[in-house]
Amino acid sequence: MKPIFCVFLAGCLTAQNYPPISAVDCYYKGKEVMQYHVKYKEFNEKIARRTFANFADLLDPGKLYFTQEDLEPYLNPSPETVKVIVTQYNNKNYTSFTLFYAQMQGAIERHRTLLQEVGLIDPAVILAQGKCDLKSWAKTKEQLKCRLLYIKRLQLEAKERIRAEQGDMFFHRIQKRETAFEEGFVFNDAKKQEYHIHVLILKSLTLALDNHTCYFTPEEAKRFLVDVQQRLFGIGALLRDDLDGFTVTQIIEGGPSDRLDSIRVGDKILAVDNKPVVGFDLIDVVDLIRGPKGSKVVLTIVRHEKPEQEEVLDITIVRDELVLKETRLTHDTYPYGNGVILRLGLHSFYQDESTSSTQDIVNIVEKVSGNKKIYGIILDLRSNGGGALTQAIGVTSLFIGKGVVTSIQSAKNTVEHLRNLSCNKPYDYPLMILINRASASASEIVALCLADYGRALIVGDESSYGKGTYQSFSFGGSNFQKVNPLGEYKVTGGLYYTVAGKSPQLVGVKSDVTVPGIYNYFEIGEKYTKFPLKNASIPPNFDDSLQDVHPLYRARMRKILQEGRQEPSAWISTQAPLLSKNVQARIAADSNYCAFLAQIKNPETMHPDPEEIGVEDVQLNESLNVMKEFIVLCGKK
Repeated sequence: MKPIFCVFLAGCLTAQNYPPISAVDCYYKGKEVMQYHVKYKEFNEKIARRTFANFADLLDPGKLYFTQEDLEPYLNPSPETVKVIVTQYNNKNYTSFTLFYAQMQGAIERHRTLLQEVGLIDPAVILAQGKCDLKSWAKTKEQLKCRLLYIKRLQLEAKERIRAEQGDMFFHRIQKRETAFEEGFVFNDAKKQEYHIHVLILKSLTLALDNHTCYFTPEEAKRFLVDVQQRLFGIGALLRDDLDGFTVTQIIEGGPSDRLDSIRVGDKILAVDNKPVVGFDLIDVVDLIRGPKGSKVVLTIVRHEKPEQEEVLDITIVRDELVLKETRLTHDTYPYGNGVILRLGLHSFYQDESTSSTQDIVNIVEKVSGNKKIYGIILDLRSNGGGALTQAIGVTSLFIGKGVVTSIQSAKNTVEHLRNLSCNKPYDYPLMILINRASASASEIVALCLADYGRALIVGDESSYGKGTYQSFSFGGSNFQKVNPLGEYKVTGGLYYTVAGKSPQLVGVKSDVTVPGIYNYFEIGEKYTKFPLKNASIPPNFDDSLQDVHPLYRARMRKILQEGRQEPSAWISTQAPLLSKNVQARIAADSNYCAFLAQIKNPETMHPDPEEIGVEDVQLNESLNVMKEFIVLCGKK
């Protein structure tokens, strides 16, 4: 199955956007990143090999130009060659990278020849072309041609769906884009080519350290700031690149698309303002859709009302400001006894001058409990990718007494414990944490901590994403509007651990009771990334020694922690086997759930939204059944 990720950076920048990075700038920027990295402090042979592998991916992100044979000297260099590369790099000499870069010229010429051959083939033959592996490098020229045939098939199928007047320009636009990409490697100005190479080296190097460390050009940094600030002007929809179009995977609550109710999850965008976009990078499509507040954009979409029936529509949407942080928490209540079960759908850990995840949860709980009795709370963290660490601690602290919530181990190998010191009485409702494969980072801090203390039952997919690292940024706070003209970076500064000394890195949070959802069989997670950091552990900190606290303040801190301290409990772990057994029996007897599981186990299934495959949120429904049983068990303690 294909994992779903939000694509942020463009695969190729136009030459005029390359920052003027000299060889010296490139070296010291890379050195600065490694200085702050948790593990890799120097450009050694291991990092050199990884950097070359990344360099190949950046030169040919679609794997349409190079063959495995072309790349063999670069992907599998001899030990002697690697030593030369390291020596050159540390002397600010990038000859090896420049020679690698030069290979693109021959690869481009071959690519053009193969495209000409593909262009002579009858479209009917192309449409009968079978699927092709697009993930690994083509071993031979023939396999490369096969890959181009398959992509041509996808383009022909997409062309048949759009209107004739749009179809006339369809392949012309694809060709124009491909030409622009190839011309990005042809420079009349040697300095601009040098800048391009240095940008690629920095990107390759930073990604070689780990999956979350990366270098941003100034343009990319500005886009990243939009993402951090969560303010932009657009239509309010999340998209996924499906090669033959861009599928709407989520409508942002309160945004223009939500208010208009004319675009739906599952709609596939083929054109923007009558410009076909099949074959474009996702970031470029997003840039086309975004625009000034109040301006209009026309989307050409194909909609499947039924599997065998499709409809092509032109939809006009007025762009508006989207403040995503204001729509990060939803809630529902479900009748139970003479009260309710409260579900809190937390999609991000957010905080600004006026609101925060923690305060919004408190407001909802107080409002609901003021009208009805709450028997239990489901904290739904499915697809919550994280956010502010302070809010992860704040949300956790609503449900536990005083004590360590999480610990951070820095690049200097020092450990800092982040504690709940609140004197407020924690909520004592039966608590369930609902997770899926896309629950990551801050979500995993919350889930693991509450599980370590035995305060919550973890339910959902077999495990969460498995991101146990935190990142620091070279820009932030007062510098948000002042992007370095040589570019910015984010770097992994360390790992975090829960009170039991465990890190979710690679392994994620394991469910006490597995209730599989749409992502359960997807290959989503840190362990599937290219160069993940290893898992690690530290001693448990249930008995807080306060060693990270200055000696002058330890006595005072110890006194604060004495009253209302959270003690760990193993009771929930003793109940999980019974709850799991009951879940398996109910699922086996539920034809709707069985049909759902059969479909998501199918490797051809690409849809990330349950509505697209014709079923309700069966994972949540079954989790409610578990919650009802859990409430009964809690009442018998």
